[in-house]
Amino acid sequence: MRRFASACLLLWFVSGVMVAGEYDFATERSRVYSYLASEHATLGNEYAKLGLNRDARFHYDRARVLVPDHPEAMKGLGYKRQDGKWVFDRGLAENDAILDVHKRAEARKAPDKKRGAFYEKARERTRELAVNAADAGQVENAALAWAELLYYDAFDKEANEKLGRSKDERGNFLGAALIRAREAGKKLLKEGSEGKADGEDEQGEAIGAKLYRRKGGPIVARSTESDKRAAKLHRICDATVTLCHELLGITEPLINEKNPYTVTSVQEEKQYVAMVEQFSGKSGEGLKHSLKLNGTATKTPWGYVSLEGKGDLAVATTDDMLAHLTASMVLTKHRVESSPAWVSVAFTYFVTGRVLGTTRAVRYSMTKAETTSARPDDSPDRVVDDAKTPQGLRVYVLRTLRENRDISLFSLAPKSLNDLGVEQAATAFSWLEFMFERYPESTRRWLKERAAREQAELLIIERVFGKTIKELQVEWRAWVLCNY
Repeated sequence: MRRFASACLLLWFVSGVMVAGEYDFATERSRVYSYLASEHATLGNEYAKLGLNRDARFHYDRARVLVPDHPEAMKGLGYKRQDGKWVFDRGLAENDAILDVHKRAEARKAPDKKRGAFYEKARERTRELAVNAADAGQVENAALAWAELLYYDAFDKEANEKLGRSKDERGNFLGAALIRAREAGKKLLKEGSEGKADGEDEQGEAIGAKLYRRKGGPIVARSTESDKRAAKLHRICDATVTLCHELLGITEPLINEKNPYTVTSVQEEKQYVAMVEQFSGKSGEGLKHSLKLNGTATKTPWGYVSLEGKGDLAVATTDDMLAHLTASMVLTKHRVESSPAWVSVAFTYFVTGRVLGTTRAVRYSMTKAETTSARPDDSPDRVVDDAKTPQGLRVYVLRTLRENRDISLFSLAPKSLNDLGVEQAATAFSWLEFMFERYPESTRRWLKERAAREQAELLIIERVFGKTIKELQVEWRAWVLCNY
């Protein structure tokens, strides 16, 4: 099965596809795409006639992905042909013309039924394409066709099996390597050290609370809630450090028992304020900004403090944030300097995704806060998922690729932390998943290099991997389509 997944890396949107035997895959795929595009455009017209403009736009756009400048789709979107070019004439309204929820639901019934029938035929056509390619011995082309079928049914059993995909802990079909990686992360968490109880921390008196402390190895964990909570935080961050060392090939860690990283969780705002004012080392505007947040770096001791609050959601957010910051510190120490924003975000989400199965951390600079909590467009054919999980990020990336809105490393390279929106952060995360799965040794060598700025970081990647960014982009794209 893995043969199919690997095969996807070889081809996508490449002209002159390899032909085995007498089966012309490129021509057959073009015919299938033409059929699919025409049906999507027809559906677009059906929805547009009823004033269901968002559905109409979705199907018109899908038609244009399959067949660029598809005539019927272009007309539906408000373009007209003039002097051999498509010229914008009148735009399709953004919002639906039917505002009443019940009336809109009633209006959708007929075109939705047609859509269901079409999707069934689409699965038949793409399945036939895949089977014919496989029968002709075209393993790579068959994999491409199976991946296309998953657009119309993400849970199709045969397609997922052919691509070597299975269900993860949340019931999502993913590439086998991604599932194995998550299982390995869970094992690290289970085996992580809870440290040794080290009495009450002396800073507790300064913040007016009992501050439980656990220490051992590279981590000191503190909590105003209980010793049990401190033990859990120690185990999470210890597992995080262990995974970072494995990924980066670190044998002589700079974060160790002599130079530990201290993570602190407090339950009350007054405790957080006291901690920040007395131990963050900040002053002026920096101090004012930190007091508005739910977490900030501390100078004495070196580490991070988080205002946790109460409830399971607050606990999960704190767990993720402290693991996120721990991973960031390991990467920064390893690379001597801070990595570009996209690299830092990718690595920390990659690590917390493996250890905790979450990517909840809020990203911010001292002037502006950003988060990956936004949700995708709720168009009926879009999968809506929580972006605070690895799978949520994967949904964003898969959607952008299926809409031919790929985000390249060239566009990510110059962005600051505040410039990384949800799709940019998700794309960065996806790139690191791809790199560590396909090229673990090269990725390790790259991240051992001293961090560079913007395009210079991409030059390091090209030198270490022995490939251009454009070549890697083609491989990454196909890998995503087969594994996500």
